[in-house]
Amino acid sequence: MMWRRFKSDGGTAAVEFALIAPICVLLVSGVFEFTYRFKVADEFERYAFQAGDYLSREDALTSSEIALVYDMASEMMRTAEVTPDMLDLSVTSVGYEEDGAPLLLWRRQHGASLGEIDLSDALGLEKPSRSVLRIDAEFTFASSFTKRFGQTTTLRRTLYFVPRVTRAISIDGEIHDSGVTWTFYDVGA
Repeated sequence: MMWRRFKSDGGTAAVEFALIAPICVLLVSGVFEFTYRFKVADEFERYAFQAGDYLSREDALTSSEIALVYDMASEMMRTAEVTPDMLDLSVTSVGYEEDGAPLLLWRRQHGASLGEIDLSDALGLEKPSRSVLRIDAEFTFASSFTKRFGQTTTLRRTLYFVPRVTRAISIDGEIHDSGVTWTFYDVGA
């Protein structure tokens, strides 16, 4: 019955379908694309926050522990495939001199280099003789839809955390990398 009606209207329904179908496909694809992007952004934000929260709870870290947090990204961001060329992570300890000026104590990076950091945004975050832990994370991904066009999306986050159990978190047994002098820090204080 429906087939006869479809044939009898002279193809009008077929033309209408041909005109409406691409719009419907674009709308459905757009909904899936935006849902995917929001979910990946949410997982990335959660990963960066949890990495910083976990690392700031320690009084001493090693480079291998930071590498482990970097490697856990694929388990924590399950929506997107995470490969080493997609994720960059930098963990930096910033101390504060007596005059309140921020000072780079140490930095560990995984993935491609995020480049130099500007410590001016850390000014005033903590008191002299204290420190903060800075987490810089960058994630570049493409959905199945944007891969076809060679487009990628890059998410960046910079987060600061106050060490929970010490004034400055040591890295590989040292409060600072060689060449850095932080005279205002007293061990055990």
